Amino acid sequence: MAAGEPVDEIFESFIVPLVERAVPEWQTTLDALLTLPEIGGPVGYSGMTAIGIRLAVVEPRISAAGFFAGGFVPSALREEARQVTIPLLFLLRWDDDGNDRQLALDLFDAFGTREKTLHANLGGHAGTPWFEVDDGWDDDGNDRQLALDLFDAFGTREKTLHANLGGHAGTPWFEVDDGNRFFGRHLR
Repeated sequence: MAAGEPVDEIFESFIVPLVERAVPEWQTTLDALLTLPEIGGPVGYSGMTAIGIRLAVVEPRISAAGFFAGGFVPSALREEARQVTIPLLFLLRWDDDGNDRQLALDLFDAFGTREKTLHANLGGHAGTPWFEVDDGWDDDGNDRQLALDLFDAFGTREKTLHANLGGHAGTPWFEVDDGNRFFGRHLR
């Protein structure tokens, strides 16, 4: 990667088999957990994007997901992303040198769900900010790249980008709740 040589084939060779083994293991785990009397649905998934895409497509018991954008997603799974129709929170580390930001943004666009949110935070590959633990992408009237450049330009070290489907008006209800938590944290 540091030499600038293509690495897609290398990553594809071990991520695809990992996903093919991990998804049945997640399903077996769900089978076992859901037999326990103290555990019931609905079920959510939070974790590696490549595994999460396949799991969300093949496992009807998953009703919402949170994916971490800092990882390689094979091309076949990027195509499967169009079949993901559950509510989705996509976390992106803005300054992750090991992962292509534009590929992550393209993947966000590819997800088939109409209820999806992108949270982009400063920092490299590791370290989701503490405030994320708590916590209008199709706007023809505004320049998306200009908005991303503006996000980069803000000087604060605590900043989060929320991008949602839809035009200029009509903030999704779930973002209103997130905004209330944000102001509750900062306006004490």
